[in-house]
Amino acid sequence: AHDLEAWAVAWAHPKSVLGGDFIFTGADDAAFKGWDLRGGLDASSPAFVNRRAHGAGVTCISPSPHDPNVVATGSYDDRVRLWDARMFVRPVEMCDAMDVGGGAWRLRWHPERRALACAAMGGGVAIVEWSGCESGVESGKVGDESSDEGADASVLPDIDSGTLRTVCAYDGHGSIAYGADWGWKRGGKEDVVVS
Repeated sequence: AHDLEAWAVAWAHPKSVLGGDFIFTGADDAAFKGWDLRGGLDASSPAFVNRRAHGAGVTCISPSPHDPNVVATGSYDDRVRLWDARMFVRPVEMCDAMDVGGGAWRLRWHPERRALACAAMGGGVAIVEWSGCESGVESGKVGDESSDEGADASVLPDIDSGTLRTVCAYDGHGSIAYGADWGWKRGGKEDVVVS
């Protein structure tokens, strides 16, 4: 599947236009790939391959829980990128990549906001906010099983590409940060990032 060691795999959001039978992979070969599994697991060709965007290995992939067609990637090139995955043959990098000061090893979306906790290896931990959104998607509505909205490829939602910005960073570990996640209170204003 990749020329070098695979580092990351993630399923597409089930309500994305890609549906639940699509996975993304990333590897040390700096390739970001997508695989349509409707043809079976032994399909030899990926649906797309992007070898140009990442300057080093793709270390993590994180589909947004808030915007079904938005996927974040992290890389050893110290950058977080957002992708518009609606055109799966050639996903589009949505906005300028955000330099987080170290290899973006893990990305975790906030459960209620458009923000990512990023373990940036030697750069510590960063909170990266995204100012964009997908039209017709309200925070908390995606994944609501009572909704009859699904992935309809004939009507593609608009995506406001917005910008990425680091709103907080911590590098006091004294070592490398390989993990980050949110500790949070539903509906509360307090967020805690653990790494």
